[in-house]
Amino acid sequence: DERQELIDAHPSSAELIKPLLRGRFIERYGTNWDDSYQIIAKFGAHEYLEQDFPAIFKHLSKHRKALEKRGQCTYSRQSKAGAGKAYPGQHHWLELDNNPDDRYLGLFEQPKIIYPNMTKYLPFYLDTAEHFFTNDKAFILTTEGESLPYLVAVLNSALFRCCFMDNFPNLGEDRRELRKIFMDKVPIKKPADAAQTALFEALVPLVQAAKAQAQSSDDRAYALAGNFLTEVIDACVMELYFPQHMAERKLSITAAVRALLPANVADLSQAEQAAAALAFYR
Repeated sequence: DERQELIDAHPSSAELIKPLLRGRFIERYGTNWDDSYQIIAKFGAHEYLEQDFPAIFKHLSKHRKALEKRGQCTYSRQSKAGAGKAYPGQHHWLELDNNPDDRYLGLFEQPKIIYPNMTKYLPFYLDTAEHFFTNDKAFILTTEGESLPYLVAVLNSALFRCCFMDNFPNLGEDRRELRKIFMDKVPIKKPADAAQTALFEALVPLVQAAKAQAQSSDDRAYALAGNFLTEVIDACVMELYFPQHMAERKLSITAAVRALLPANVADLSQAEQAAAALAFYR
């Protein structure tokens, strides 16, 4: 409601208000987002906020005393350009901590995998459309050269949880810490060819669309389709890792799955992807 009030007061406010996904609301191939938003005021924003984003400037000004008390607004480092000149700290009180610039903030706008920093369940979500920003209880993973749908399929798989759960420290109550230093050490098998990659690039959007539709419509059919597709993806990951094992036990399903998938999943709307997921399940 507050976001809408700021946009109604001045439409430019929409440019700086981004959806905020907290770690606790990340699910496997889905989110339980609580409609939280964050104002993204990058380094240097104090120079133009009042003129270009007057509603946001007025909103933040109401909290000036609290914002000025932040540590990075009260101390500076001599190595920081401009420190101690226009304002006493590393950054102005109208800006976010750690002086984020366009390059850094742009990473959040890219397709990315989001996952919590501490969890029992190791859930991973592929964000391609919502452009979520995250709090400090979640991490993001981006890439320019690898297939994110394939990667999120492996990370969400039963195989990953079975083989790599112990790579992450146990913090008690079986909660695992998924920090980068531990994630970096996990080996991921690359698909053998483009066809294998394309399989997951079709399956992952379908499962996420089915789960999103189930959540928004409370339609049990979509929930069943989402759960079924999760199992199908698990089996496809297993077959990619252990093709001979699956073939020996007549459990190979990749060819059959590929034949039932739409050819243009990436070009479909989320509603169309959800319908395709339901058709696949049936």
